[in-house]
Amino acid sequence: MMTDFRPLEILRVLLDEEVDFLLVGGIAVATYATDRATGDIDIMVPTGDASNKERLERALQTLDAQLLGTQAGHGRVPAPDDPYPTLLFSTRHGKLDVLYRPDGSSRYEDVRARAREITVLERKVRVAASDDLIRMKLAAGRRQDLDDVATLTTRGGARTPRRARRVLASWRLSATVDPEAAVELLAGRVVEADRNGRAWMSDGHLIMEVQRPDLSDEHLRAWVAALHDRLRGVGLVDDEPDLEIG
Repeated sequence: MMTDFRPLEILRVLLDEEVDFLLVGGIAVATYATDRATGDIDIMVPTGDASNKERLERALQTLDAQLLGTQAGHGRVPAPDDPYPTLLFSTRHGKLDVLYRPDGSSRYEDVRARAREITVLERKVRVAASDDLIRMKLAAGRRQDLDDVATLTTRGGARTPRRARRVLASWRLSATVDPEAAVELLAGRVVEADRNGRAWMSDGHLIMEVQRPDLSDEHLRAWVAALHDRLRGVGLVDDEPDLEIG
């Protein structure tokens, strides 16, 4: 289903059906930084709330939603009974992603309690707090996500130039892991953080090096921790990495 992106119309239907949701993802970042463009709406919804699920299903029917696929975090394959799926839909007003517990997030009730309210279509809409968005973005770890972290930490203002922070991390691979496949997978994640970043093998260790001038040491450590979870999730590593940031 190809259509123009009309986020207000998607929100209108969700609000009309009284769906309990929070705005997350790029459109949430855009409420903090006016120059952030996005092509879909990401919403977080509570788990285990049957009545809210019914309201959401009615909204999806009204939107003529078609399921495009599912995703699971940290390299996991989505399971049919996954309690925290990410569902990707196309609708007659554009793309809508429904997340039950995004990587890096805490319980819905906790994220909701910290959320701020904005007015959309003369009604209140909750947007995840910037700190919660930062945690989700660091866990996702794509280039746009890390750029969003830098934007959110300046509240959308001009980024203060910093000395580039060099991140060097290494993991020991087990004998059963294909080194070339490991390097290829890690390299794909590395270039998301730094186009000039690199990954390689040396003495049985999987090594990466990236540089970012716009993220703090704390944020870089959180990004590496999320990256480690992904590598561990697909069985490449077990032990925590040796990490240097300087």
